[in-house]
Amino acid sequence: MTLQLSRVWESIDSAVTIVTPDGRITYANPACATLYGYTIDEFRGLAVDELISTEDEDEADGVGALPNPPTPNWEGEVVGVRQDGRRFYVHLTRGPVHDDEGHPVGHAIVHRDITDEMQTRDLLVISAETQIKGANESAAIVKLGWIANSSLNVSEVYDQIASELGRLIDYDRLAILGVNDDQTSGTVLYVSGVEVPDSVVGVTNSLSEEAHSLIRSRSASMHGDASESEFGSEDAAHAAGLHSMIAVPLIANNSVVAILVLRSKRKDAYTNQDLGMARRAGMQLAGAIANSQLYDIARHEAEQRRGLAELGRIVSSSPRIEDVYDQFAEKVAALIPYDRLTISLIGAQLGFGVCAYASGTDIPEMRPGAVNLPTPVTDRVIDQRAGVMTHDVDEPTADRPSSFPIASVAGLRSFLTAPLISLNEVVGIFQISSMSLEVYTENDLTLAERIAGQISGPIANSKLYAEHLAMEGALRDSEDRYRMLVENANDAIVVIRDDVIVYSNEAWQRMLGHDLEAPTVSSFFDDVVREDRDRVHEYHRDLLRGIGAPDEYEMRVLTRTGSEMILEAKPRVVKFEDRNSVMVVMRDATERKRLQEQLFQVQKMDAVGQLAGGVAHDFNNLLSVILGFSELAHMNLPEDGGRLGEQLDEIQEAAQRGARLTRQLLTFSRSQVIEPQVLDVNRLVEDLDNMLGRLVKEDIEMVIEPYFEPCMVNADPGQLEQV
Repeated sequence: MTLQLSRVWESIDSAVTIVTPDGRITYANPACATLYGYTIDEFRGLAVDELISTEDEDEADGVGALPNPPTPNWEGEVVGVRQDGRRFYVHLTRGPVHDDEGHPVGHAIVHRDITDEMQTRDLLVISAETQIKGANESAAIVKLGWIANSSLNVSEVYDQIASELGRLIDYDRLAILGVNDDQTSGTVLYVSGVEVPDSVVGVTNSLSEEAHSLIRSRSASMHGDASESEFGSEDAAHAAGLHSMIAVPLIANNSVVAILVLRSKRKDAYTNQDLGMARRAGMQLAGAIANSQLYDIARHEAEQRRGLAELGRIVSSSPRIEDVYDQFAEKVAALIPYDRLTISLIGAQLGFGVCAYASGTDIPEMRPGAVNLPTPVTDRVIDQRAGVMTHDVDEPTADRPSSFPIASVAGLRSFLTAPLISLNEVVGIFQISSMSLEVYTENDLTLAERIAGQISGPIANSKLYAEHLAMEGALRDSEDRYRMLVENANDAIVVIRDDVIVYSNEAWQRMLGHDLEAPTVSSFFDDVVREDRDRVHEYHRDLLRGIGAPDEYEMRVLTRTGSEMILEAKPRVVKFEDRNSVMVVMRDATERKRLQEQLFQVQKMDAVGQLAGGVAHDFNNLLSVILGFSELAHMNLPEDGGRLGEQLDEIQEAAQRGARLTRQLLTFSRSQVIEPQVLDVNRLVEDLDNMLGRLVKEDIEMVIEPYFEPCMVNADPGQLEQV
């Protein structure tokens, strides 16, 4: 190498080495020493390959090594190795070196540090790739949002969401945990990938402290190993081979509605870029899940409204609530699942309830008809007139007793108790219960109160209906008894409206001789004797007008045979078929009137007899004087009294006839002492001829025909004369 050429290479900034054909450095300029960190003396005899990295990872970066065997002219990019081991990118240009005679004696290699260029180029490549990747990721995020919002029910597109998210972030398990309203528990909404026990769709668990921290901070978290996190069932997840995790809170309407969890079996599998991508995906999912929750709420409320409407239809389909209890219980089970449903009725005067209906788990002590003693819960429900939700412990103790001890023995743990209120009065208790712990929510309690409100009115109406039926039955029995009395009464009863008989019992028809089978639609006054019609008609008219009318009166009617009958009538104004009418109760007074007349005649005869008896006594006294003095006069006459004696005999004979007449009068007046004797009936009847002739009327002819021979009897003459 000429001195002139050496000076040139020593003055330039590029590193230059002269290498023998076997690859040994024979010359290195100062720039080369600066570049590689060797001294000029250390370069001499150094193999050029020691300046070049031949490791696979460097070749993998797209930078090659020196060609072997060496080619005359070559240039390329390799990874240089400094004396301290640091690597850097270097551009090599190699050309042949000849001696003065033109024979090749080695190679000259120019070394140029291109590390900054390579970094700039890589940055440009990375930027372009990043832009492309960013555009692709943005498009994927937009597509993810489109998928999530393509259905009101986001659960219908969870599989598509999981598939699209897998294109952005590698995962072995994806889970979406819904955060419940109480912010203390969560429900697994969706799972894809590796299964983890106790973390399947539909399971509700209390949130871990990690989850609470996530909700409070509203910031995503990333963990390189599951053992570093307390989120979820980490022991079970670790047992399933899951290590890395990304957890992103899904925020909508300023509230955390769910948590997106991505898991990987590799440790430290996720980067900040993955975390950012998960955040962006979470933003798309949050609104869709919130909207889906609103949709579910709206759909659930619509189902509840339809269910409540159906309940209303069921309980109103029969006036007897007992007829629809089973249908009611079946529909309630579709709205709120239960293991037992009971309805207890409370009497206004009772301090306890009576089980009216029970469905589900049988409890012998609480079957229909059993008395339900009050509990603190039922007392609270009645006092507050509001529903109460209670959850018993799994094993009640003395320190923590059950809300409902008898039900607790049967295994029931959760209770919804609501009052049945009608007309501002608690008429009963509605309760549903479950054997599961803490299975009911405040929404279920609200729904139970609405269900109780649906059945309260029909229960009260059914009670009124039962009372109405009882009253109707009692009224029917009363009417039947009254009808039996009326139909079988001896007195005739008719109801008259507008002078027409609208009702009559059998006694009236029999009284007048009507056909019992034929309907009677006729004027009442057609049967009244003409002379009495106007008077009776005026009585009835005054009665309907409220003007003073007699409480009873007599009238005469004509029977179908034409005979006249005297009736005692008692009229009253009554409501018949919702119209004012006159009811008349009538009794046949014909025989009584006849007997009254006979009694009157007997009384007159008795008075006459008493008078006749008094006259007979006085007359008998006079006759006794006449007979006595005539006897004395006859005794004072000579035996042949002559005409005077005859006259005295006539006087005595007349006095004797007078005595017989007075005896007859005394017998008629029943004042004569009975003196039986043998007498001739013919003679007795002939002696009565004069007296009877004076008693009978002039238009009556009396003829006496005595028997052809004497009729001797032993009897009192006076009594026989009475006969």
